[in-house]
Amino acid sequence: MIDLDAMPSKVRYNVQFNLRENGEEALQALVERTGMVRQELAARVFQWVLRQDDLLQAVILGQIPDRYVEEVLDLIKQAHRREETQDSVGEVLEIEEEPAQSAPRRRQRK
Repeated sequence: MIDLDAMPSKVRYNVQFNLRENGEEALQALVERTGMVRQELAARVFQWVLRQDDLLQAVILGQIPDRYVEEVLDLIKQAHRREETQDSVGEVLEIEEEPAQSAPRRRQRK
């Protein structure tokens, strides 16, 4: 994954891309709904994609065969749920050390 915070913020790149099928109409509708210009909308989408982990980027960019996408997305969801559970448990519980003869006890934060 690219560290976007380490990149200079004033660097600009011009990117051209082709839209498929009804992409032009859908893009115009999104621009009108959000009130954003196309360049800002595209920049935000690129920033979001770049912040994703490698596996999710591969799914987004169509680099995973269609027959595996659903399974890969399920695995990604499971991993995120585990991370969220571990993070929330770590925030709620605090371990206090007791003298060496007893086991650590958990205390709930106030």
